[in-house]
Amino acid sequence: MCDINTPQFDSVRDFMRRHRNRNAPWQNHPLTVTEEWLEKKIEDDAWPQLLTLTVWNSIKDSEIQNEARREEYKRLREAEVNEATLGFNEDAEVTVPESPQSCWQKFKDHLRGGGSLDESDILSLENNVLETMRRLRRDTTDTGPVKGLVIGHVQSGKTTNMAALMNMAADWGINMFIVLTGRIESLRKQTHSRLSSDLCPGNLIWFPLGKQPNPETEDLKPQNLSFNNPNSPRYFTVVLKNPTRLKNLRDWLRSYQPALSNMKILIIDDESDEAGINTGDIDDEARRTAVNGFILEIANLPAKAVNYVGYTATPYSNVLNEGPGRTLYPSSFIRSLGTTNKYFGPREIFGIEGSANAKGEASADGLGIIRLISDVPLSSVEDDINETVDETALIADIHSGDLSVIENAKNLKNSIAWFLCAAATRRLWSEKDSTHRHPVTMLVHTSQRQEHHQNLADAIRDWLVGTPKEEIIHLCEDVWTRETVDFSLMNLREQYPDYRLMDEVRDYPAFIEIYPFIQELLSEITPIPIDDAANQPAFHRGIHLCIDNCAHNGLNDEGQHVRLLYPNPRSTNPSPPDYTTAFIVVGGATLSRGLTLQGLLSTYFLRGSSLGDSLLQMGRWFGYRTGYELLPRIWMTEDTKDKFRWLSGVEQSLRDELKRYEAAGASPAKFGPRVKTHPLVSWLRITARNRMQAAENVQWDFEGITNQTTMFKNEQAWLNHNIETADRFLESLPMTPLKNRGGFVYRQVSFDQITEFLKGMNFHPRNVVFKEIDAFVNWYNNVVEKSGYTAWNVIAAGFNESLETLPFGETEANWWRVPGGYVQKINRTRLGNIQNDQSFSIGALLSPVDRLGDFEGEIKSETPPLEYVSAKRREAGLSLTPLLILYRVQKDSKYEGKNTKSRHDLNTFCDLLGVAMIIPGEQTPGGLVREVTVRIDQSDVDHPDIENTV
Repeated sequence: MCDINTPQFDSVRDFMRRHRNRNAPWQNHPLTVTEEWLEKKIEDDAWPQLLTLTVWNSIKDSEIQNEARREEYKRLREAEVNEATLGFNEDAEVTVPESPQSCWQKFKDHLRGGGSLDESDILSLENNVLETMRRLRRDTTDTGPVKGLVIGHVQSGKTTNMAALMNMAADWGINMFIVLTGRIESLRKQTHSRLSSDLCPGNLIWFPLGKQPNPETEDLKPQNLSFNNPNSPRYFTVVLKNPTRLKNLRDWLRSYQPALSNMKILIIDDESDEAGINTGDIDDEARRTAVNGFILEIANLPAKAVNYVGYTATPYSNVLNEGPGRTLYPSSFIRSLGTTNKYFGPREIFGIEGSANAKGEASADGLGIIRLISDVPLSSVEDDINETVDETALIADIHSGDLSVIENAKNLKNSIAWFLCAAATRRLWSEKDSTHRHPVTMLVHTSQRQEHHQNLADAIRDWLVGTPKEEIIHLCEDVWTRETVDFSLMNLREQYPDYRLMDEVRDYPAFIEIYPFIQELLSEITPIPIDDAANQPAFHRGIHLCIDNCAHNGLNDEGQHVRLLYPNPRSTNPSPPDYTTAFIVVGGATLSRGLTLQGLLSTYFLRGSSLGDSLLQMGRWFGYRTGYELLPRIWMTEDTKDKFRWLSGVEQSLRDELKRYEAAGASPAKFGPRVKTHPLVSWLRITARNRMQAAENVQWDFEGITNQTTMFKNEQAWLNHNIETADRFLESLPMTPLKNRGGFVYRQVSFDQITEFLKGMNFHPRNVVFKEIDAFVNWYNNVVEKSGYTAWNVIAAGFNESLETLPFGETEANWWRVPGGYVQKINRTRLGNIQNDQSFSIGALLSPVDRLGDFEGEIKSETPPLEYVSAKRREAGLSLTPLLILYRVQKDSKYEGKNTKSRHDLNTFCDLLGVAMIIPGEQTPGGLVREVTVRIDQSDVDHPDIENTV
């Protein structure tokens, strides 16, 4: 049978699509035709001679399937709110290859065989890749190279997405694939191995060119390869971002112009924000860094087509370092990939400070799987010893060699004990279900220095080998008992209610069931043995203690493989073990990017960084945890946890920004995405200064913000000052307040009064908008007339009903006396511990219903969706009325939930005065702070209406 996907049948497909646009569903208008009708169309409209009833029906079936796919993809796009595409160069002719022998269809079969993706996942991937593929060009001789960026998520299957694009691009005629990957050879080999198994031959074959195509390699010279035939092999190479290798690749590509002129090149830059960024002086071309320069030269070679696509989860330097021009800035397109609701990302694990979700509810605090590394009592028994251990200092002493034992490192021992329990659980489950036979891992990431890795690994091994087994098992039982209560299946349901596989989550077994497997894991603690006869790794049932860094590339003196090496599931000689293998890996740089840690169950993380992109990339714990959702745990410091929580908001803000730009039809060549920055630069910068050289501050824009005070200091004078300031402010308001639901409403308050109050308050430096009150006041005064804002409404908000007088016998301790009556104090609890500077967070202050606190009509819910709030405010004539909401938080607020690792009683010296500020407009909720964007020449820009696009 003929191939119905060739262009000769385009006229037939166009006819069917026009018919569909005019008529009802296929079942009502099935396009049933006769042979005579087809013969007339062939004669009158020059339809292809090969068109028969059988071919007609095959094309029709294909169109029905494509329409169903488009409808399902539309549904998925609506669910994946973070997906967005900027850029106009969409090639509508590019469709999903349908031939069963195409690389794409073979790849889909390959994914189905792997078992980790279901059909909806595969469909989502297919449409994601199609969106990217449509922005590539198969001929760039007149337009110049395509330069794009795909923004994924940390540990979310980026390599799968890259392989998917390569398979689909191969079907559409791309014949030369260059994958640029990192600076570490072991990671390059891992990527090459993975792609070699994921690039699927069908009608076409794949031909690897090795790690370094070189003009001196006789049998692989371009003149000896075939690029001029649509059915020629598809060539690929995986190359380190190393000046020598890139120079050799450049020279090889241009060594034979007739071959180059037929090459249709796709350059995929894996982790494109690493190594390839121009950290030289961007205003001096002569000082361009070597790697960046060679990539640019390759991207500008006179090939038939050149497409450069960067992939990263942390794109800050990609969009801030250099603007459009002869650079790698993604001026053609930027794609932001969504995730499925099976992904555990920054938002799910850490939550977002002070944000609101799409339903208008306060955001979750994140999953209760974070354990804080802090000072701990020296003694674990109840006695009078008050001495504590600074565990970070203890680990530093082990790094330096001044200490060689981890006996007093309570958190590290707990993390190892948890790993033993969780690995034993996977091994228990593997006896009945082979899917749990995948390797499991513990990550110990405390330093980037190689000698530190060795010293810490030695100390861990000495503790595991030198401590009586029953003592370790007793610790395991204590940790297991505590952890299975602190984060239960019920907690997971509460904290990640949208998780797609919730009904399949396995609950914890009893400790007695995992006890024998813990004994088994403790039976042997070594690096990975090598079978001398077979020269192959000989994995065992104990723990493989590995050190992964560039200093360990061979065997140690005992003939053991020290570097991390997992069993090959596709190997037949030897076959992979029929049980769950366990690995504790100590390392630094090699574990920070690219390397996937299989079955990560326990993480002990002490690496600090003031660079947001570096910190996010170290998060090996993000990703898909299908089948062991309850088992992962992370130990880190409170400061690091706060940084990850902030970065969750940065990431979400950027994706929201791209979504707005997409809706406005903006091009990245004309509008640089804006990235949120933290005001305390010394605490956290989104990327290094030399990686954001073209960044410029964006003018403050507070329109549409909802911001709230979530950070406070537990200092009595500091807190009391705020209570007194709020009382004086409310007393100064001349109007009679209106009692409304849980509070009192003061209408028509002038902005001068609001300004005086805000400037008189103590705000924590991390309450970023409130700490920039001068900037806010200046902005408001400049835009108030243009925006049409009315005078403000102020609400003294409380819990349940407000009262004009207290009933007999009721104490004032639970009430806030304000002009008009009494407001019941609210209950808020503490997120994490009080820090050394007395700082702490409550996570979120604003009650969703209080967005309508000045609305006098009926409200249907205590958590009204944002669109409902907007409609009600318009209905009441309040759509341009700014709102200031004041809360008095009870100092003795008790936490009554189950996430006791993250939430605690408030327990402050005195009550808190919380402030929420809502400015009308169309921004997303969450609190806008200063942002940066890339400098772009705006002289010829036709501005789309970005700012007012939802």
